[in-house]
Order: sequence, then structure tokens, then C-alpha cells
Amino acid sequence: MPRPGLLHVVVVLTLTLGGIGADFSASTPSTSATPVAADPQVDNRPNIVLITTDDQTTYDLRWMPLTRQALGGSGRTFTRAISPHPLCCPARAELLTGQYAQNNKVQHNIGKYGGYPRFREQSTLATWLWASGYRTAFHGKYLNQYSGRDVRQPGWEIWDPLVGGIYNYRNFTLYNNNMARAAKYQDSYVTDVLARRTESSVRKFSRGRAPFFIWTSHVAPHARSAERNNGDEMQFERPAPAERHAGLFATTTPPSLSKPNFNEADMSDQPRQMRDRRKRPKNKVKTWFRSRIRSLQAVDESVASLVRSLDRAGELDNTWIFFTSDNGYALGEHRYFGKNFLNEEITGVPLVVSGPGVPNGSKSSVPVSLVDIPVTIADIANVRPKLTADGRSFLGVLKSGRSTGWRDTQLIQTGSSRVRGKHPGWAFRGVRTARYVYAKDMQTGAKVLYDHKFDRYEIRNVANQRRYARVVRELERRAQLLRSCRGAGCNRRFGPPPAPLKR
Repeated sequence: MPRPGLLHVVVVLTLTLGGIGADFSASTPSTSATPVAADPQVDNRPNIVLITTDDQTTYDLRWMPLTRQALGGSGRTFTRAISPHPLCCPARAELLTGQYAQNNKVQHNIGKYGGYPRFREQSTLATWLWASGYRTAFHGKYLNQYSGRDVRQPGWEIWDPLVGGIYNYRNFTLYNNNMARAAKYQDSYVTDVLARRTESSVRKFSRGRAPFFIWTSHVAPHARSAERNNGDEMQFERPAPAERHAGLFATTTPPSLSKPNFNEADMSDQPRQMRDRRKRPKNKVKTWFRSRIRSLQAVDESVASLVRSLDRAGELDNTWIFFTSDNGYALGEHRYFGKNFLNEEITGVPLVVSGPGVPNGSKSSVPVSLVDIPVTIADIANVRPKLTADGRSFLGVLKSGRSTGWRDTQLIQTGSSRVRGKHPGWAFRGVRTARYVYAKDMQTGAKVLYDHKFDRYEIRNVANQRRYARVVRELERRAQLLRSCRGAGCNRRFGPPPAPLKR
């Protein structure tokens, strides 16, 4: 019997996914390219599915009712989850290793300190699980700059990343598990294709006796682009929804428009990179927002369809499902469009987890982060990470809601493609506590401090106010320790930071 919440979705869902190709899993990849699995024993460990989106805000989840019902209704929603390095490639590197960028070496998407060329793939969540007897599959967007010319990543029995037209939505290429040729799609819809290929992996793995781990990495709601002949990306445009969703939400208003920090009036106290921003036209914000949540409708359907596939395969009750995003996204807050800054809209991500023993419809305000997810998955699988992980398992929080001893100061940071300067490859680095967000520009020394007790929308940078001098000194001390932290040292408790002096 499926878990409550999941059962309702399984029963009521009638879904037709279009734009998909042949079922690739019917063939067997060459043994030279595929890891050699251990002899399968009777293994009652749970299956684990990780579903990620690209650039999804916390409030976007409002327009994903099937996901909220299927996972949140039978699991736990984390209301303060964050991406501590809110950019595509560094965030995915964290999800693969449980390490911050100072340890996994991926600081940005591009440049000398960014992208797939910086990544060390020998020890990842996939290799840990595979070595312990899990069957593994990856479908979708991988690390930036990975292409079909690069080596197959170890630890994945089914290796199916996007290697062409990654942000095109309709014309794209998948690695296709090292078959004779890549799988090229024209006039298809990428979310539907990834959904169908994921469900094919579920059916294949369910026929065996070993538990499985599947990561489906969706593109939506990332901006759309076409490709030049040399594979470079052109100018980004708003994301493309599936045709069946193109007319939805025609009058829906973006939440960002009602925030006090939308098109912030006075930017003079902000760092130089923020002061020069122009105000964002409301019509453009509306257009982009509606395209984004339209593109998420196919993801929403795919989550419910996956739940149905797991149920049909008899695997649902023994499967953990994690749903999150690599980072959030600003839509006019602080006059900004995008990510790779440390504002609340950008670091905040949705996180919903369903699994055996998780209370139905529960919520948690524990500030877990992406770096904790691979460590938690390893804990569920009873596997020890084969490297020094910086994250911490929140399995106990999932089951009981209690967060005894959880870190009170979270490292947050952004990278840069620049190679010069005192701290090459770094932009802003700082910390976040229950009350404060603090960061320093590693190139200029400029500081940012927001006091959430009085300034929820981060409009006033108080770093240079004398009454906050003690706060800045203490948070900078913590930041210096965490910028070079490794392992358990990244999860220390410092105690309450000082309050500002009274006026």
C-alpha cells in the first residue's frame, strides 16, 4: 500500500507525456564503459531518487500542486533550505560530493576555476553507492562544460546526461548510456523525455534484487537558448513550456512585484556590483515569471508520473524521494535578474523529502543545505562517504523533526571566473545565521551585512554602521574559519552572535 498522499496521486493521475524517443534501456551498454556491479544479494536497503530543477525559487513550488501533494503530503518540507553556493556547476558539485568549493575545487561555471574540467569525479555519491551494491542512473543536466567528448563518469550504470542543446528545451542530445550513437531529439520536449527515460530506469532496476539510486536533473525553469554550430550558447531567452502548458497563468502576478525590495529605490549602500543595476520593467518580470512556472508544469507532472511508476513496480513504499533545486533566482528583487549572489531569493531553494518513517505533511525550519543532501542519502543507504564530506546528515531531522546540535552558522559563497586578485576564483564569501547574512567581496574587501530581525527583505546594508561593528567582527571571524573548513569543522556551533549596540 503506497504511503498516504502518494496513494492519492497514484489513483487520480491520468497523464500523457509527449515528445519522447525510443526506450534506451532495452539494450546493454558495452562492458568496457559500464561499471561492474557486485554480485547482487538480497538487499532490503531503500531505493533513493533525487529530482532537481534548475534555478527554481522557493515560491515557485506554489504552482506545482502534484509535487506538493505527492511528496510534501507524505513527507517533510524544509522551509529554510539553502544553496550555499548558488550557481549551477558549484551546486551540482556539492550534490555529488557533499563538499564546499574550497574542497571539491568547483568555484564557478566557467574559467580556470569553474566547470567540469575542475571536477574530480573519482569519488562521488554515485561511486559510493555503486560500490556498496546500488544500481545507479543519471538523467539530465550534469556539470557545465561536460560534453559527449568527455569520459563517462564512474559509478553510473546508466549514464544519460544532456550533451547538446542543453538549454534548448526542444532540440537536444543525450549521451545515451554509451550506445553506438547519442540520442538526438528534434521537436521534442526535454522534461518529457527525461521523465520517460527515468521511468525506464525504474522499470529496469525494479526487475532486479538490488536497491537503486536515480538522479533526474531537469533543465526547467532555466532560461532557454539555441546553439551555434560550435556548441556555444547564444543569448538566453525566457524558458519554453510544453505546448500543452503554453496558455496557463496568463494573469498570474509574480510574487517579486509585491516585495519591498523589488526595484529597490536606493542602492547606494550596496556593493559596487549591485549599485549599477537598472530598474527592471514590470512587464518583462511578468513575462519571465509566467514562462518559468509554465515550464515547471511538465516537471510537476513528471514527479507524479514517477510516483505512479514506482507504485506499479512495487517499489514505492521502500523509496526515498528528494526534490530540490540547484539555486534560487531573483526576478527584480534588488533590481536583479539571476543568481550567483547571496540574497535570500537566490540562496533559498525548495526542498521536499518523502520516505519511510517521515511524518506526513510535516514541515521543518532547520536550515539544511545542498551540501547535506549527499551525506543524508549515504546515511539512508548505510554507506560511508569515501572522502571527507563537509555536509551533515539530516536523516534524524527527517524522521523526528528534531535538530539537536545543528550548525548555527552556515558558510555561503559565490565564485568568479576571474583569475587575478588576492583570492582568484572567488567573489563574495561569508556566513548566514538565524538573524544575519554577512559576506565580503574577496577582491575589493567591501562588506555586506543584513539584519533579518529588522530587515527581512535585505534592503539596508548595515555593515558600515558603528553599532554593528561587533557583529561584523564576529561574523568575519566565523567566515575566516569556515572559508578553509573541511569535514566536521564546517558544522560547528559558535553560539549566538552579538546584537547591535542600542542607538
